[in-house]
Amino acid sequence: MPETPLDKTSLLAALPIADRELAIRPWRRMDIDRRAEWPPYPEPYRGFNFPARSLGPAQRDLWFAERDSLPDRLNLTVDHSDQLCIAYFALTEIDFAARAVGNMGIRVAPHFCSRGLGTRALRRIVDWAFAAGLQTIRLDVAASNRRAVRSYEKAGFAITGEFWRDDHALRAVNLADPRHDDLRPHVRFDPDPQLRFWWMQVRR
Repeated sequence: MPETPLDKTSLLAALPIADRELAIRPWRRMDIDRRAEWPPYPEPYRGFNFPARSLGPAQRDLWFAERDSLPDRLNLTVDHSDQLCIAYFALTEIDFAARAVGNMGIRVAPHFCSRGLGTRALRRIVDWAFAAGLQTIRLDVAASNRRAVRSYEKAGFAITGEFWRDDHALRAVNLADPRHDDLRPHVRFDPDPQLRFWWMQVRR
């Protein structure tokens, strides 16, 4: 029997999904404003701060519309019983013919981190994606972000490869500082500073 055709519309039709106090749904324009109200991330996660935070309403409208209209991108919001929009997941570079997600972006609000909620949401999203017909999901993560790597492993992802990404902000980092023990093994200069990233993947 031929497989049921898969597209963005069919994936969206399988939403929302729930897991106790969590609800996962397609994002809406208001979620941009909600993310902008998240408190800033502490070091060493400051680079995760929301880039649209400083935009005005019209610019946020455009920021939302540009991402929402991409045919190979699906944006999800996670609501909590205590607060709307506590996490954001972006399935990007979706190849519907191959039933594969080329990358996934994940952000959990700083004040909801380290509570296992991101891992639970990711598991539910993986289950939903596979039930809807996707076969493979891939993401990249900074190798130094041990918290995220552990979370992804708990959700079934495994490391499949590595690559290096230019990161000029590393020039200002004192790598001899013991606070950067997790970072140091994953930095190189070639000749500019680069940070190691893992490719991680889960298959149906």
